[in-house]
Amino acid sequence: MLALVLDDGDSSDAFPVTNGVQQGCVVAPTQFRMMFLAMLSDAVCDDEETSINIKYRTNGRFFNLWRLQAKTKVEEDSVRFPVCR
Repeated sequence: MLALVLDDGDSSDAFPVTNGVQQGCVVAPTQFRMMFLAMLSDAVCDDEETSINIKYRTNGRFFNLWRLQAKTKVEEDSVRFPVCR
């Protein structure tokens, strides 16, 4: 994987990322949040409407995906992401 550093519109040359962060490292949660935010904003910030629709049921088994295909008793909500502003 290649990465680069952006600073005030300027970017560095791409460099290979070969190592991760060891489990238990105090920096790991911060790096995970930064990477997850970058992936999330890349996935949803292309459109004007920045939200994801989620289908769910409050009755029945939570991880039974077959139940989400039913026409009744399935609710759908939108989750909006303020990261795109």
